[in-house]
Amino acid sequence: MFEPRPTIGICAGLTNASWGVWSQPAVLLPLNYLSAIQRAGGFGLMIPPDPELVEDPDQGLERIDALILAGGVDVDPAAYGAERHAETERDTVPERDHAEFAGPSSSTFPCSESAAGCR
Repeated sequence: MFEPRPTIGICAGLTNASWGVWSQPAVLLPLNYLSAIQRAGGFGLMIPPDPELVEDPDQGLERIDALILAGGVDVDPAAYGAERHAETERDTVPERDHAEFAGPSSSTFPCSESAAGCR
């Protein structure tokens, strides 16, 4: 009997990218994340920044078995009402930040209070 692989969602970043003759905004994720998911027996599903998921994250979370919040540039401190520190990277990505903040609640994916993405 066919046993489907678990679907592992991973938040992908919005950045400017160049390939071939194109240079435009793109949703990207380092290949090593997806390769690691595949080696572990999972099916990696890139989750792009999506305003509808910010409003209703369950429509995305219900389709996956687990979620990875990959590292990246700093979160814009304005997203949580703080001032920018002198060492904060300038290349923040608000669209990604909004999508990740809207992500899992403890009722959807139980986790410890200190785990990234839990609120």
